[in-house]
Amino acid sequence: MEREVWRRRTLEEDVGKIIQIGVRAYSSEEKEIIESNERVKTWFARDLISIDSEHSNWNKMINQIKNLSGPVWLSFDIDGLDGFLVPATGTPVPGGLSFWGANKIIQELFNAKDSQVIGADVNEISTSPDTNLTEFSAALIATKIIACHIMSMKENLS
Repeated sequence: MEREVWRRRTLEEDVGKIIQIGVRAYSSEEKEIIESNERVKTWFARDLISIDSEHSNWNKMINQIKNLSGPVWLSFDIDGLDGFLVPATGTPVPGGLSFWGANKIIQELFNAKDSQVIGADVNEISTSPDTNLTEFSAALIATKIIACHIMSMKENLS
């Protein structure tokens, strides 16, 4: 429900487009927004991570990221990763993005020629007394975001 409210408020503020990557579980309210609002593009994990590479939409999704224009806010829900990488999260669902896939998406976003990442957040992190894998995965994702930001700033200065 929280994602649906966040998405609705974002669209009400006249944000140009929302791109969701790796979605595996969603409510009926979220489904309605996904299907009815042309400003919301959703890349479902099942369509990105296909055992049949001919039916994978990975390259289409990467191309959409490369062709973004204007300011971009990156909101990384840690539960978009496969549940075995993030067991301590609000919605640990199997079948999500791999760690390296997430890194590729972040890198391509920062390399997009006509867009500028103006901010980012990493969220949906919980703690567990049994493992710190979720926190460690989140820290590595945040590190990748920061490293890509630094590299893009260096490129803009040259």
